[in-house]
Order: sequence, then structure tokens, then C-alpha cells
Amino acid sequence: MERLIVSKGIYFDGRKDNTIFQEKIGTKIYRSIRKEEHISVIHEPGGQYIGHVTPASGIGSDIAKWSLKYLEDNNVAINELEAIGSDGTATNTGWRNGVIRNIELKIETKNPYKFSVKVNCVWFFLSFSPNFRHVA
Repeated sequence: MERLIVSKGIYFDGRKDNTIFQEKIGTKIYRSIRKEEHISVIHEPGGQYIGHVTPASGIGSDIAKWSLKYLEDNNVAINELEAIGSDGTATNTGWRNGVIRNIELKIETKNPYKFSVKVNCVWFFLSFSPNFRHVA
């Protein structure tokens, strides 16, 4: 199977969505709605959509674990990464249990400062700022 070599980086973003589940109780099946974390992953340069993952929870270690598993299952060469990017939330960039920190610990690298991090999502900020709403 041919491997997709990630020459530059991967970028991810997540959100909590209402997801419909079916539960069987006795002989009846009921629908229920739960909040579920969904993480989308893209490859740069070019903005190629790699896929999305649904981690067990929204904490950094779970998101990193599920993201790495998805990338490995889909033949993405994670040891070739030069950059990992996200927005600036603590879940993603936290120094102790952030997604990027957990990925750094799991990827074998000789240079602990290998990754650059995109921490600001300017368009997100601008879309909520009343002074700059016309720009976004």
C-alpha cells in the first residue's frame, strides 16, 4: 500500500456536535441525542482533507491518541511531519496534556523543538468582533 508522505504538516480543528444514537432497551429501540467531539484533519500545503476522528472524550490525550491511530490506519507517514497546527485552545496547545504535546511525545523525534504551531485563528476572532465583522 502506498504511503502518503506528509512533507509539511497537518492541521486540525474540532467541535462538539449533537449526535443521534440508537439505544436498545428491552425490545424497543429509542433515539437519543448526545454531545460528541468531532475533529477534522487537513494536510498542508494545499488544504487536502485527510479525514475526521471521533475521540472517546474531548481531552488532549484522547484526541491525540485517536488522531494518530487514524493517521496510521490511513497510511500517513507521521514521522515526516514538520508542523502541527490548531487553534489556540488549551486542549490543543497545553504544555502538559495538550493534543500537540501528546503527539510530540508519541512521534519519535530527535529534535524536541521540531514542530511549529499555528495558534491563532484570525478569521474566527474577526467573525465575532463587531469592529471587524465586515472583513470576515
